[in-house]
Amino acid sequence: MKKRKAAMATTKALRRVYAETRPRKKGGDLMAKKGKRSHRRQGFTIPVAVIGGLVPTAAFALEGLKVGGPVEAAKRASMRLTGYNPWEKQWYLSEFAAGWLPILAGVVAHKLANRTGINRAIASAGIPLLRI
Repeated sequence: MKKRKAAMATTKALRRVYAETRPRKKGGDLMAKKGKRSHRRQGFTIPVAVIGGLVPTAAFALEGLKVGGPVEAAKRASMRLTGYNPWEKQWYLSEFAAGWLPILAGVVAHKLANRTGINRAIASAGIPLLRI
């Protein structure tokens, strides 16, 4: 154990000596940076396409809120997002698809907007909080 501590102390001492004796650069790094330039994130933004995919499910749930109150709204929202119909105790792929296909389409549109640079153009135009 003592040998290991001694070796570590020697290594630290050598690093300190090297850091003190190596020549310092003046004026910063003159070579161009390699690779892709990065950009600073501006904070929280709302992806409109993904939120737009939730609109049909939210409308279906709000319709249930008018008909039967918050319990009915929760049942309708869960039916669209899980595919399970609590009234008939059955699973329906069509209800699952009606809830998730618009959301999936919004996610795909959002990814395409990111890849093509549309969202970066929106950000550089100064539009706050929103992106596709």
